[in-house]
Amino acid sequence: MRPGLLLPPDFSRHPVFKSSALTVVIAEAKRAGQPVYLVGGFLRDVALGHSKNSLDLDFAVASGAIDFGRRVARALKAAFVVLDQEHGCGRVVIRDKKTPGLTTFDFVDFRGKDLKEDLLKRDFTINALACPLPPGSRPLIDLCNGLNDIKRRRLRVVYGAAFDDDPLRIVRAYSMSAVYGLKIDEKTRRLIRRKKELLKTIAGERLREEFFKILCVPDALKTIRAMDRDGVLVHVIPQ
Repeated sequence: MRPGLLLPPDFSRHPVFKSSALTVVIAEAKRAGQPVYLVGGFLRDVALGHSKNSLDLDFAVASGAIDFGRRVARALKAAFVVLDQEHGCGRVVIRDKKTPGLTTFDFVDFRGKDLKEDLLKRDFTINALACPLPPGSRPLIDLCNGLNDIKRRRLRVVYGAAFDDDPLRIVRAYSMSAVYGLKIDEKTRRLIRRKKELLKTIAGERLREEFFKILCVPDALKTIRAMDRDGVLVHVIPQ
C-alpha cells in the first residue's frame, strides 16, 4: 500500500472485514486452497470516502467461482443466483435484520489467465484495485495507479479497447464522474468522442440505468451538458 494515499494504513481493520459473512468467505477460500481477491467497487468507495446503505462486495476467483459462491451461500444459509454461467459469475444474497437493505457477494472467474490480466481488462483505473484475502496478509494490489487517480479525483480508462469491449462504459464514465465528483481524463474523453457511435449497439435498458444514476445527482445538468458537448447525449436521448 502506497503511503500518502486515501486508503489508511489500517485499511484491513475496516468494519466489513470483521463481519461474520466475510469470515465465511475467507474460511472457504482457505478450505478450497485457492486465492480469492476482494476487487473493485468496495475498495474504490472506501478510498473515495463514499458510503452506501447496502453492502455489495465483488470477489475475483481464478476459476470455479460459481461453485465457490454456492459453498459460501450454503455456509451462510443465504440465497444464491447464477448471473452468468458462461463467464463464471454468481451472487450470494444475504438478508440480515441488523443491516439495512440486502448484502450481496458476487463471485467471478478471472477475466484472463491470472489476476493481472483480470485487472488490466477492467474499465477504469479506480475500479482495478484488488485486496488479497485475508485482508492485511499482503499489500493492496494497484497495477493501474488507480489510488493516485482517486487522490487526483480523476477518471481514467485502463486500456485503449475498453469501450470496444463494452460501449456502455462510455456512459458509465459520465455516471461515475457525476456520482463521485471525478473529472474525466482528457485522453479518456478523446477516446469517448472517437468511440461514441458504438453506443448504437447497446440496449436502451442498459443506457437508461446508467443515465438515471446521473439524474439522481443534484448537479446533473453539468454532466448532461458535458455529454452533449462530447456528442454522447444524442445516443442516449435520440429525441
